[in-house]
Amino acid sequence: MLELLMDVLSTPAILIGLVALIGLAIQKKPAPEVVKGTIKTILGFLVIGGGAGILVAAITPMGTQGNCINSERLSKAAFSGAYGPTLLASGDS
Repeated sequence: MLELLMDVLSTPAILIGLVALIGLAIQKKPAPEVVKGTIKTILGFLVIGGGAGILVAAITPMGTQGNCINSERLSKAAFSGAYGPTLLASGDS
C-alpha cells in the first residue's frame, strides 16, 4: 500500500495536481470546480512536459554537430596567429 502511494506521488503531474486540489479545497470552491481545476492542472503539466521533451529532442542534434567542428582547442597564440590579422583588419573600418 505504501509502495503504491509512493509510486503515485513520485509522478510530478499527479503531485502538482494534488497541490492544486488542496489549494482549490482551501479556497472552498465547489466540488465540480475542484475536480475540473485538478484535471486541467494535471493535463497541462503533462502537455508542458511533452513539449519540453520534443524541444530537447529537436535541439540535441544541433549541440552534437558543434562538437565535431570544435574538437581541437586552439591556444591563445594559435588563435591570434590564425585569426588575429582578420580581427585587426575588421577593426580598422
